Amino acid sequence: MPATLNSLLRKHVPGLHHFLKETLARTGLPVPKMLLGRPVWTHSQLLNRRLTEPHVFRWIADNLHPGDVFFDVGAHQGWMSIVAARKTGRAGRVVAFEPSPPSVEFLSYHKTVNRLSQLDIIPKAVTNRDDAGIPFYLVGDGNAFMNSLFGTDTPEISARGKSVIEIETITLDTFSRQSGLIPHLIKIDAEGAEIWVCEGAKHLLAHNHPALIIAIHPLWLPEGQKIEDMFKLLSSFGYRIVDSDIYKYNGADFGDYLFVAD
Repeated sequence: MPATLNSLLRKHVPGLHHFLKETLARTGLPVPKMLLGRPVWTHSQLLNRRLTEPHVFRWIADNLHPGDVFFDVGAHQGWMSIVAARKTGRAGRVVAFEPSPPSVEFLSYHKTVNRLSQLDIIPKAVTNRDDAGIPFYLVGDGNAFMNSLFGTDTPEISARGKSVIEIETITLDTFSRQSGLIPHLIKIDAEGAEIWVCEGAKHLLAHNHPALIIAIHPLWLPEGQKIEDMFKLLSSFGYRIVDSDIYKYNGADFGDYLFVAD
């Protein structure tokens, strides 16, 4: 019903719709938003945030079951963690890794208003080493999916501006050993650090074989790395691609891949 009313107001009285939207955004109150066909509570500032990558939401929903463990590397505002938490239920665990302080605030908000006790938030970046403090580049106000360990530049990023903060890093092998959690599925979207994330999860990949959803950003890899390095690493652990969604960006193949181990 709220989505229908929102659509009707936007179509027939756009001026009133804009006024109500701006007023509501300033309240900070939770509002309903449809996510994978079901309503969730979100911050009023995010009500009209367009959610992309429907294939990734579908892969998460299709590959998780009650009681499973899900690692969300680069959780941003937590949309995929919410979908995962619904699938794992209270008997499962969802661990959201996100180093950007503004995104962590929205993550925490979503956890609270949706009563997701099975969701743990780790305010660290995942990479191939544990470190107490390394530079992390925030785009705009920091609530951006382009935040990264490398300070990648694109026209959009340059227009919004960047700042640098110091963050902690952790490997998935270290976290798994310390927490005792073994993931059934890992989603990795780290804006160019995906190979490092996999290098820091070699024990998990070799011995536990979780399914993997990995966002590929060839142009944002650090100097000296090639996307073939990731495919070679995953192949050495018995992984193969079972689904993908690929698009061209500045002449390179960007996209998302679903891997499983034989």
